[in-house]
Amino acid sequence: MSSERRKVHILCLQETKWTGQKSRMLDKSGHKLWYSGKDKNRNGVGIVVDKSILDDVIEVQRYGDCAIRTKLMMGKDVLHVISSYAPQVGLSDSIKQEFWDSMDAIM
Repeated sequence: MSSERRKVHILCLQETKWTGQKSRMLDKSGHKLWYSGKDKNRNGVGIVVDKSILDDVIEVQRYGDCAIRTKLMMGKDVLHVISSYAPQVGLSDSIKQEFWDSMDAIM
């Protein structure tokens, strides 16, 4: 996998279009994917974690189909990784504001 060559340990994905709130191992690489999505045609987010830090994941929280947060214990520090997908052109201001309000709650 190119992530091994490039030394990528955490990868955030947006607009995945996968449905459900699931996790799965990715092939034989040992990487794990957590994702959340509602509609096969839009939105969806995910986070992929490398096998070298998989045991450091202590929590995964999903916030609908536009945000997911993974909490990792890195030595004595806690690292929060957030993958989010902001509403774009064509959506109402109220939907956009709802997204930003939810981001405030996540942070």
